[in-house]
Amino acid sequence: MNIVTIYFRIRTLTRVELPAYKGSTFRGALGHALKKTSCVVSGVACAQCPLFDKCAYAYLYETRNERGQSVAHPYVIEPPMTARQRYEAGKTLGLSLILMGRAREYVPYLIRAIREMGERGLGRGIGRFRLEEAWTLENGEKKGIYHSDDKRVFKPGESLNLLEIPPVETREVEIHFTTVTALKEKGRINLNPGFGTIIRAVYRRLKALAWYHEGKSIPEPPDMQNYEVRAVNINIRRGWWMRYSNRQERKINYEGITGSMRFKGDLTAFTPLLQIGRHIHIGRGTVYGMGKYELKIN
Repeated sequence: MNIVTIYFRIRTLTRVELPAYKGSTFRGALGHALKKTSCVVSGVACAQCPLFDKCAYAYLYETRNERGQSVAHPYVIEPPMTARQRYEAGKTLGLSLILMGRAREYVPYLIRAIREMGERGLGRGIGRFRLEEAWTLENGEKKGIYHSDDKRVFKPGESLNLLEIPPVETREVEIHFTTVTALKEKGRINLNPGFGTIIRAVYRRLKALAWYHEGKSIPEPPDMQNYEVRAVNINIRRGWWMRYSNRQERKINYEGITGSMRFKGDLTAFTPLLQIGRHIHIGRGTVYGMGKYELKIN
């Protein structure tokens, strides 16, 4: 399962007013801009469009399997991680897009859409911005793929193959949930997840992404019954966020956890999955940047 992360720097041209958590706002505005710049067949619903299988918007926003069922979207938006809500003209913001599988082919479309998004306006009051720069990282080094000075788009650097992440020998890990993480078990949000819940959440998401977006099967994770893992420090709290759904015409509330959890025990075999989860996010609302965590392997 190959992924690439694209980093963006934008500069406000007018006052921009955004909510405290910005993921839903950026995703909605990007979707509108992407549809405008990608769609060449007007008056036809996406599902009936003859170009559905070739369209950047349809693939990223109307993501479906061969039976027409909605499946995991192949991207994550990581918005600016600040509660600041008002930006005067001339301020810079950073955001990133994690693209998975075939979504990596649509980088030029996404850059064009973000430029369009800045021209159309964003947030309350429709504040405008300019996309100044986009880049990836190769071995920790910045590789530019777009700059507003010449507007050319270059091919992103090497992808990260998640399935080639090696295990790290350890007996202690710390997971810090930096955005609200909502993990479901037995149909309900688990507000006190154990280590097994986290591992299963990573595995389920990786399995869906790999199958639907690269056609790859993922081996089963290590059997928890064969390993002794215990929580030694739990510092989590309930968290909430809300977004407005234009499609459903209502507010949707999300509940989950933030904070940190530390585990000790036979952890080496699980470190690849833990590192993968750090990249793909887990739980509900991942496309908006929810379910993000930082990982410390001691």
